[in-house]
Amino acid sequence: MPDTYYDIEERIQDALRKLLRRKAPPVTTVAREFNIPYKRLLARLHGRPSKSTRPPTNRKLTQEQESALCQYLNTLDEMCTSATRKRCHATANLLLIRAHGCKPGPPPTVGKHWVIKFLSRHPEYYIRTQKPLNLDRQISQDSDNIGRWYERLGRLIQEKGITAHNIYNFDETGFRIGCAKPAKVITRHPNRRNVISSSENRKWVSVIEVINGDASVRVPPMIILPGETHLQAWHRNNMPGSWLMGVSNSGYSNDELAFEWIKHFAKFTCHRRDGAYILLLFDGAWEHCTKQLLEVCEENKIIPFCFPPHTTHFLQPLDVVVFQPYKHWHSVAVNEALRTGCTNFNQVEFLAELQTIRDSTFEASTIKASWRESGLIPWDPATVLEKLRAREASPPATPLPSEPASDHTPQELSSLVRRTTYIRQLSLAPDVRKILLPVLKAGVVAAETNELYKDQLAKTEAAEKARQLRQKQPRRMTQRGGVLYAQDVRDITRKREQRDVEKESHRIVRETKKRRQALTEQIFENITVAQTL
Repeated sequence: MPDTYYDIEERIQDALRKLLRRKAPPVTTVAREFNIPYKRLLARLHGRPSKSTRPPTNRKLTQEQESALCQYLNTLDEMCTSATRKRCHATANLLLIRAHGCKPGPPPTVGKHWVIKFLSRHPEYYIRTQKPLNLDRQISQDSDNIGRWYERLGRLIQEKGITAHNIYNFDETGFRIGCAKPAKVITRHPNRRNVISSSENRKWVSVIEVINGDASVRVPPMIILPGETHLQAWHRNNMPGSWLMGVSNSGYSNDELAFEWIKHFAKFTCHRRDGAYILLLFDGAWEHCTKQLLEVCEENKIIPFCFPPHTTHFLQPLDVVVFQPYKHWHSVAVNEALRTGCTNFNQVEFLAELQTIRDSTFEASTIKASWRESGLIPWDPATVLEKLRAREASPPATPLPSEPASDHTPQELSSLVRRTTYIRQLSLAPDVRKILLPVLKAGVVAAETNELYKDQLAKTEAAEKARQLRQKQPRRMTQRGGVLYAQDVRDITRKREQRDVEKESHRIVRETKKRRQALTEQIFENITVAQTL
């Protein structure tokens, strides 16, 4: 029976101990004596580790880079700002990008499930929730009534010849501006209470959103802020000019704002229809279906059709799929702001981040999935009815508790890595190599970790400067009450600034004339005094 790899490896270790004696025989003699390959023994003698002890060759991060990542995670953990899985993934890619440098081609990146494998290699880290939140809402529904609602809706769609392109769903959702949800973090202390500083802003902002059946139409939202006047600071950001802004004392919609919204909806959808009618699905609990609103619907051939009460969580596409990631991306934005030093995530910060939040939420795949899960597009009521019947047949289960070398000192990380690689390739004595390599490794780890700290500090400083710039905007009123498009506010602000410049120019001209006149009078007075003398 041939020797296994580990049998040969044991004999190699015995041979190495013999070669390290003072009067050691030649390597070839020892290799024959222990019946082992000469080249393998010579490589071990020069410091090359065995396959069982050296790191795998298919890993993206080197051992030094992975150690630097661990040190970075430990530091964040000690600061009670433990990293999320997303932050860990992004940091690994950052290490790869810096190691790639100016080499041709795109830099390598870690895979989608890399963090899971990384954590399995490092059992000292745990996944914990910073603030647990359990919410269980179970409402029993009558499947027969829901089936009859599907029948009425199906008949209406067939009679009017309404296509998926012309079916819309709108709803109003709200945000506590500065409230973030719990986030998963990586920590070495599973029993420690994990919390993060939270913004004190609890103001409520409502947003009315619309989606259509084939995800081809993007209707600008209507944002309702608490207050009585529009402020210029709300619009000094990347907000598109087609967004509609409204104010109310409560931060919720009212009859006036609902009427303005239906006109806004008709403006952006009627010219995009491919049939005679538009079907508008909405929550039956919406209380602002005034006569004026219905008249606008009739004039523009918009057919309003409401969901049964207390069914929107499984019938309304926006509630079934879209609003959950909407709140998630808002929470991510708040968490990222808190991690970069924001202590007051207010209306200005919310409006500055809303475009990014919406881009992450309203993807075509998400919108189509919402219609599919509701059994509406494609038409498949059984998707919902079977779930209801199964719930009626068995009681709900009780949820379980969740558990190249130079003479100069390296100044850059890339230079240090090249110098370290060069030294490792040198033919050094085994005792020198044993002492030197750990020192080199520690230096590379420290340099990698330092680069991560510098990057995090740069991000925090950039975010803080952006926030300070937004908060320095003058709190000048644009309009009292009503609604305004963001572009209208920018036009008003630009005209107001032009008037301010003109006023300042006129003031400078007047002061210049006054000083010139006073100087002329002084000259004449001096001439008169001289003639008198």
